[in-house]
Amino acid sequence: MPNPLARPVAQHDALTALQAEIDAIEGAFSEAVEALISGREGLVKMIAALRSYEEGLQSCIDQDLPQVLGRLAARLADAETRDTESLRKLERMISDISGVEAPMHHLRELIRTLEIFSSTASVVEAESELAGRSNFSAQIKSLSLKSFTGLQDLRTLVGELKLQLVSLKTAQETHASAGLQRLAGIGDRLTQLGRGVAGDLAKAQAPARRVHDVAGQVGERMNRTLASLQIGDSVRQRLEHVIEASRTFGPGTGTPPSARLLIGIIGVRQLYAAADALSRELATLPGDLRALRADTGTLLTMGQDLKSDTTLSARFLPIKDLSARSLSALYAGEAHRRTVQDRLRAMGAIVQDVKGTLDRQAVLDEEMKFGSLNVSLLSRSAIRGGSAMNYVTHEIAELIIRCLKQRLEVIDILSDIVASISDTQDQQALSADLDAIRDDLDGLTQVLHVWEALSGGVDALLQTGPASAAAFGACADQMEVQVPLVDRVRELAAQLGSACAEADPKDLYREPRASEAADWMRTLYSVPEERDLHDDICGTFGSNRAERAADPDESETDRDEEFEWF
Repeated sequence: MPNPLARPVAQHDALTALQAEIDAIEGAFSEAVEALISGREGLVKMIAALRSYEEGLQSCIDQDLPQVLGRLAARLADAETRDTESLRKLERMISDISGVEAPMHHLRELIRTLEIFSSTASVVEAESELAGRSNFSAQIKSLSLKSFTGLQDLRTLVGELKLQLVSLKTAQETHASAGLQRLAGIGDRLTQLGRGVAGDLAKAQAPARRVHDVAGQVGERMNRTLASLQIGDSVRQRLEHVIEASRTFGPGTGTPPSARLLIGIIGVRQLYAAADALSRELATLPGDLRALRADTGTLLTMGQDLKSDTTLSARFLPIKDLSARSLSALYAGEAHRRTVQDRLRAMGAIVQDVKGTLDRQAVLDEEMKFGSLNVSLLSRSAIRGGSAMNYVTHEIAELIIRCLKQRLEVIDILSDIVASISDTQDQQALSADLDAIRDDLDGLTQVLHVWEALSGGVDALLQTGPASAAAFGACADQMEVQVPLVDRVRELAAQLGSACAEADPKDLYREPRASEAADWMRTLYSVPEERDLHDDICGTFGSNRAERAADPDESETDRDEEFEWF
C-alpha cells in the first residue's frame, strides 16, 4: 500500500495552491454575479416597461376608446343644447315677469279708486235707511286697504323674483362661458380622432405581442443563468471542505494512516467531481450570457421602434389635450353650476311666498264681491237713500270686477312663471349630463395616463438597456476566462491523489478510526452532491440516504438554503 506520508511537503503545496484557486473562483464569480445582478435590475425595468406597453394597449382596446369618445361627443352636444334651452327659458321668464308690471300698476290704481269710493259709500250709507244696519263702506275700505297692502307685498316679491331670475341668467351665462361654450367643437374633433384609434391600436398589438414573447424568453433565460451561477458558490464550498478535512487529518495531526488515506481519496474524488460540475456549467454559461445580451439587444431595438413609431402618440396627444381642456372647462363651470342651483333654491322660497300672497288676494276679492252684492240687495228695499246707495254699490261692484279681472291677468302671468321656476328638471338634467361627461373624461384620462407611463417606460428602457447588455457581455467574458481554472483543479487533484490512487476506500472505511474521520468529514458538506459522492465512495450510499430520509430536521429545502451568494 502506498505510504500517505511520503510526500507531506507536496500535499502542503497542493493545498496552498488549492486555496489560491478558491480565491480565484470567489473573485471571478463574485464579479460575475455583481455584473449579472446589475444587468438584471435594468432588464427587469425593461421587461416591466414593455409588458406595461402591451397591457396598456389591451386596456385601451378593452375600454373601446372610439365608443367612449363618440359617447362623450354626443353628451357634449346634448349638454350644449340643454344649456341653450335653459338660457332661453330664463329669458322668457324675465320677459314675462317684466310684462306683469303694467297689469300690477293698473291693479294698484283700481284699488286706490276702490278705496276712494268706499269713502263716498260711507257718506251715502249714513244718509240712507241702511245707517246702522250695514257697515258696508267700512268693510270695503278695510278690504281695499288689505288688498293694497297685499299688492305691495306681491310687487316686492315679484321684484325679488325678477332679481333672482336675472342673477340666475347671469350665472348661467357665466357657466356657459366658463364651461360649455369652451367645449364647442371639441365633440366633433373627438369623434374624428376616435375613428382612427381602433385601427392604430390593432396595428400596435402585433409588435406588442412579440415584445411579450421576447420578454418571457429573456425572463426564463435570466432565471436559468442565475441558477447556473450558483455553481461558483458550490465549487468554492466543496474545495474548502476538502482543504479543511485534509488539514484536520493531515501530517502532524496524529491521524492513523488509514484515516489519512481515506480522507485523501475522498478529497481527490470530490475535487474531480467539483471540477467536472464547474466544467459543465462553464460550457454553457458564456453562451447563455451572450444569448441574454442578444435578447436584451432585441428588446432595445423593439423599444427604439416603439419610441420612433409616432402613430399612436400623434393620435393620443390631441385626445389628451382636448380631454384636458374639457375637464378644465367642466371643473371651472362646477362653481357656477352650484351658483345656479343656489339661485333655484332661493327662488323656491320666494315662489312659495308669491303663491301665498296670491291665495290671500283671492280671498279678499271674494269677500269684497259678496259684500257688494249683499249691500246692493239691501239698498233696493230701502225707501230713503236707496237709489243713491244702489248706485254706489253698483260702481263699487264694477270696480271690484275690474280689480278681479286685472288680478286674474296678474295671477295668470305669475302662475306661469311660478310653474316654470318650480320645474327644475332642465337644470337637473343638465347637471346629470355634466356629471356623466366628467365621468367619461376621467376614464379617458386614466387611459391616457397609462399611455404616458408606457412612453416613460420606453424611455427608461432606452436608458438602462445598453448598460444591461454590456453587463451581460462582461459576465460572459468573465466566465470564459474561468475555463483554465478547471484544468488547474484537476491537476491539483491528480497531485494529491498520486499517493493514494491504489487504495480501496470501502476497505479503509471498515476501520473504526478511518470511518470516524470520514463521518466527520461528511458533516462539513453543504452541497447535496457532496454527500451522495461521499456515500458512494465509502459504500454507505443506501444507509446514509435512508438516514437522511428519516431525519425530519433536514429537507431538500434546507439543503438548498445552504447555498449562499458571495
